Amino acid sequence: MYTKSGDHISGYKLFDEMPERNVVSWSSIIAGFVQHGCPCDALFLFRCMLRDGTSRPNQFTLVSALQACSLYEDLAPAFQVYSLVVRLGFESNIFLMNAFLTAMIRHCKLGEALEVFENSQDKDIVSWNAMMAGYLQYSYFHVPAFWYGMIREGVKPDSFTYATVLTGLAALSDLKMGLQVHAQLVKSGHGGEICVGNSLADMYIKNQILVDGFKEFGEMPQRDVFGFALNGYPCIIINNGLHGVTIQII
Repeated sequence: MYTKSGDHISGYKLFDEMPERNVVSWSSIIAGFVQHGCPCDALFLFRCMLRDGTSRPNQFTLVSALQACSLYEDLAPAFQVYSLVVRLGFESNIFLMNAFLTAMIRHCKLGEALEVFENSQDKDIVSWNAMMAGYLQYSYFHVPAFWYGMIREGVKPDSFTYATVLTGLAALSDLKMGLQVHAQLVKSGHGGEICVGNSLADMYIKNQILVDGFKEFGEMPQRDVFGFALNGYPCIIINNGLHGVTIQII
């Protein structure tokens, strides 16, 4: 209750006073510290749990530990936690694999993440999105090839996938592929998401197709600052490269 409400200090105090702890109590307190941006404390508690030895980590505990690793300044604990995942026989768990991928990508280890991704028997849309986001951040010129590979595998993109690939294509000024992705987007039914609409408009703007950019704005069911700026407010448009177009209303 305390950790979910944001009072992780009181939650830890209560946890520390418990005469007996089980895997649920350990997992809850570790997850609470992760959710409130305290990865060091979460990993400390995870190590305490292992030293205590009375409760064996389950898959929920390990997901929280890997999430803490993704926020931690050093990637070494992530490999240590994942080696424990393998020893406990949880390596086929898709949630644990995705958490490990996220940790590696956030620490700029895209090559290592790709190796884990390719060797995994089971992948879901979160796995593909994590890799796509990694390519967008560190190697955006590989985004088109990864997108085509995803489509060949029969994976159905979601709104995050479309927003990511369109942002990558905007950075590449690849209008031809952008039009192909747009056509698939229309069929998918994900065009109503704000993030997708903004990325699509960004793709057209980067390719100097302003008419289509404004057309996409007009068809968006919801709009944020980006959309209102396109609607004719006096503004300054700043090209931020991979981060898209920033519009400052003046």
